[in-house]
Amino acid sequence: MGTPDYSPSSLGSAEQEADAAEARLNAVLGGRNTTTNGTGGDTSNPKPPTPTLPPPGIEPNSNPTPQVDEDPCRTACDALTSMLRAVDRLCNLTGQADERCQSRRARADSASARVTQSCPSCNV
Repeated sequence: MGTPDYSPSSLGSAEQEADAAEARLNAVLGGRNTTTNGTGGDTSNPKPPTPTLPPPGIEPNSNPTPQVDEDPCRTACDALTSMLRAVDRLCNLTGQADERCQSRRARADSASARVTQSCPSCNV
């Protein structure tokens, strides 16, 4: 009889995926720090994301390193989508009342509001 996998590794995987997506989103939207107790950065006047330009004298594609997505809003939108998917998976594994679910859900809601303010074209 097949039972759902509630192993710590799948819970840990969902938590890590949510945290990694949140870190990507924070890197694009100015790196606001969120914590599990619900206190975070000031979101009253968010700055829109700006692409990083290379130093003077360096051509944009002269570096063989992988390029970061050129559209910060697309990156933020993709990160938010990943974060929401990971939080949904975590909450399905733990249950909606679990503190890990509630904490990650609050962080995802905050991230969603930030993305919506900074990138209105993101329809997640």
